[in-house]
Amino acid sequence: MKKILSTAIATTLAATGLMATTAAFTTASADMAYNAGVMSQYVFRGMVQRDSASLMGGADYTHDSGLYAGVWAAQVGNEGNLAGGVYSNGHSTSNGLEIDLYGGIKKEFSGVTLGAGFTSYQYTNKMSSTKAGFDTAYNELNFSLAYGPITATINPGYHEAVSGKSNKDYIFYSLKGEYNGFYALYGAFDKKEDLTASKGAGFTFDTMKDGSYVQAGYKTSLGGLDIDAFLVKSSKELNMAGSDANATDATTVAISATKAF
Repeated sequence: MKKILSTAIATTLAATGLMATTAAFTTASADMAYNAGVMSQYVFRGMVQRDSASLMGGADYTHDSGLYAGVWAAQVGNEGNLAGGVYSNGHSTSNGLEIDLYGGIKKEFSGVTLGAGFTSYQYTNKMSSTKAGFDTAYNELNFSLAYGPITATINPGYHEAVSGKSNKDYIFYSLKGEYNGFYALYGAFDKKEDLTASKGAGFTFDTMKDGSYVQAGYKTSLGGLDIDAFLVKSSKELNMAGSDANATDATTVAISATKAF
């Protein structure tokens, strides 16, 4: 499955890039948008990626055919006083950047919006067999279905391994509902195999675990800023700072402010 999944992602990357380039030359009906902002904490899919303020920003290209592509970056890393600057699962607490590259297409049919695309999550402070970096790359396909205030997604992907191990497949699912700025979201991971990689520094890490979370929040615009205030309740498997022996469910409250231009 890993070879099939990797090939599918590579094919989607190539096909989407080709379509976007073709569209750009055949019509002027396209748009570029930029965004910049800050988060009190960077929380993604129930996992705290940075436990202090994180700067973020990106650029998006959209076409009236439904094609889109973009890049987004945010500060990651945690400042907790952990021995050696390393979590029990092997992730480094040191700073760096997450850089996301994505593209795809969204189309509406009789009130139902369908989406298909890809996302590649890369890290400047990358983990290796000899370095306790923040993380290794994730590459995934993204499929979505939205009707009215309800959106469901399914995201099959793989997490790049270290120490000669094989990449590990996973699937992330989510279901989101929105009403007058309020929203609630449930997300869950399904890893496809167990993979624990030994590290030369004398510790081990599990590259991904099954886990789930719920998130509830409120989005609004204030003074030209897009505000998102939310609470996340994560299962212990997504608590990066906890060891297998003492990990507990985690609750995080955060707020972000973003300016589009």
